[in-house]
Amino acid sequence: MKNRLLNRLVRCLAGVPLCAVFACSFTTTAKAQAGRNPELRSRALAWTEFDGSYLVDTNSRAEMLDFYWTVFARPYPLVNWTGSTSPAVAGQTSEAWRARCISQINAYRALNYSAAITEDPSRNDFVQAGALVLALNPDRGLSHTIDSTWLGYNTIAAQALGSCLLGGFGENLREDPIEGLIDGFIQDGGTQNLVAGHRGAILSEGIVRATIGAAFASWNGGVNTSHFATLNLQGRDESPSVQPERFVAWPAPGFMPLGFFRGNGWTPFYRWSFSPRLGATVDFTNVTVTARVDGRSITARNILAPGGGVTWEFSPSEFSFDTAPGGTSVEITVGNVRAPQTGRTHEYHYTVRLFDEFTMATSGFAPLSPLVNISTRGTIGGGDAVMIAGFSVSGDVPVRVALRTQGPGLARFGLNNTAKETRLQIFDAAQNKLGENAGWRQHQDWRLLQALNVAPSDDNEAGMVLTLWPGNYTAVVSDDAGANGVGLVEAFNIDNLTAAKLGNLSTRGLVGADDATALIAGITLKERRTVVIRTQGPALTRFGVGNAVADTVLKIVAQSDGRTIADNDDWQSDPANARLKSDLAAFAPSDAREAALVLTLPAGAYTAIVSAKGAPGVGIVEVFDVN
Repeated sequence: MKNRLLNRLVRCLAGVPLCAVFACSFTTTAKAQAGRNPELRSRALAWTEFDGSYLVDTNSRAEMLDFYWTVFARPYPLVNWTGSTSPAVAGQTSEAWRARCISQINAYRALNYSAAITEDPSRNDFVQAGALVLALNPDRGLSHTIDSTWLGYNTIAAQALGSCLLGGFGENLREDPIEGLIDGFIQDGGTQNLVAGHRGAILSEGIVRATIGAAFASWNGGVNTSHFATLNLQGRDESPSVQPERFVAWPAPGFMPLGFFRGNGWTPFYRWSFSPRLGATVDFTNVTVTARVDGRSITARNILAPGGGVTWEFSPSEFSFDTAPGGTSVEITVGNVRAPQTGRTHEYHYTVRLFDEFTMATSGFAPLSPLVNISTRGTIGGGDAVMIAGFSVSGDVPVRVALRTQGPGLARFGLNNTAKETRLQIFDAAQNKLGENAGWRQHQDWRLLQALNVAPSDDNEAGMVLTLWPGNYTAVVSDDAGANGVGLVEAFNIDNLTAAKLGNLSTRGLVGADDATALIAGITLKERRTVVIRTQGPALTRFGVGNAVADTVLKIVAQSDGRTIADNDDWQSDPANARLKSDLAAFAPSDAREAALVLTLPAGAYTAIVSAKGAPGVGIVEVFDVN
């Protein structure tokens, strides 16, 4: 049934007129590499389950809150070490755990706009040899230098420990949402480790591969379990061009959760680190670091300038945090950084906005594209009577889209016959399911929906966030309760960074004879645009739709005051539709009984209401941005 329904909706929503429109409105491209597309260089690229990429706006508190909980606080899978300390067998760790570690590294690198790294499994035996020796000698702690007095000593283990990062005491390698293995390296804790070498290595732009190993050992006669890990980082053969104006900092500029400081629950220490991009030779001899916290000057202490970077700390007594929704603004200035090649002195200035990741705060979104929101309302039935909405993304870069349904929440507008338990499914043009949700609080991005004020109003309504590349998409809305009531599906462009456009709404549903049973489409424009709004009814019979509405009527209403801006019965009868017979002929309905309008609308929110002129039936309403 599902495949037959999808095939039918594809035929219905991708008929000749609609297909021709889509063909001229965008060009489908392969997924762009962040390092090769200038527009993507302005945003962080990290990891998700869906497509291996996560686009996040570090200047958006809402997105960074979501990023923290869905990526950084995501529990690690079990290590599943196959080795043993008795007998001494190096073994291997689970691929899932290693992949999680790599993704965590790439999440941190993304916030500094460093390219992603990949795992190098060819060196697994190398790092496992080092981890095993640490596990065999738990009383000796961690050391980069071992000799023949260490249990299990061999030359490969000695080389591994001498060239790898070492870490992993305690339970922080397992299912711990507070700190995983990589978080410990980023923290670079301890009073003797101000240089923050682990952190700098993980964030270095020059690193392209990594290999991660782990082993276990008994501590104090088996009372506790200790974990040991090695992390081997490998660089590229050639250095990138020198760009002294670019830098790597931790914490990175933008909104940063306090969880990055809380780490594994120790008393927070506020340690900063800074280095220029790989290949930029600089002199930190006379470096200065100044800071202002919410406009108040504080002292940076223990400033050290090791080769390649500078690190410093702030006193916890001075660094009191405000947990207000806006967070704490920390303005950092690193001055007197000299470039020996040119003799010029550089000054770096950036702002970190620290906030409490347990505090929810709402904010808005301001996409670059003109179309902010598209929505459609109709009757949601069972079987083939589900509500189907098609939309497109145009451009050559991905866009972040929030989607939600409304059903029982519509009762607050006086609707009694509402859907009761809405379910939302999103498909791409190849009918691959990209996401499904029933109950928006069950979706991993529920915090982002709430923070951006686009969450459904009822827990039985669906919602999700997706990163969508250019192409055509279909939203299928059903009601698990089978109430055969009215429902709404909406898509919001929540992307503040790219000019990729969300648009070209097409919705199929039951068209009734009055406003209560009409098929409704909504759009929100941030600037003046020309749109074509058209209906399909009798023309659908050629696609096998037997109960198509025979005649349609269309009216456009301003949501601000309920005023009817324009209406139409038969599209050819309206002089305002002259362009549908000339330059916009590709958008013209194929049957004279179908309604359409060409309108130039100022910024604002609008509703297109399609009703039946006679008996109800299945119809389509479409909105096209034709500027």
